[in-house]
Amino acid sequence: MKNITLSLDDVTYQLVEHKAVATGTSVDQLILEHLQDWASHEERLQQARRDMSFLFQRPNWRFAVGTADDREQRNARD
Repeated sequence: MKNITLSLDDVTYQLVEHKAVATGTSVDQLILEHLQDWASHEERLQQARRDMSFLFQRPNWRFAVGTADDREQRNARD
């Protein structure tokens, strides 16, 4: 495990400390959880980009949401 040193201004530290106390945790734990969430979000975003790139490279690609309308529904006049 790696240790880091972080410098915060007093106002920011007090806000974070207040939030930590309110949630029953520590400032260190809040920062750790935030960094873990951020890191996993970035990985999920990169995976989504890789997936989309793969889909767009396929021949005859198409996307659909829900069920396709039948011929009568597509040609219905409102």
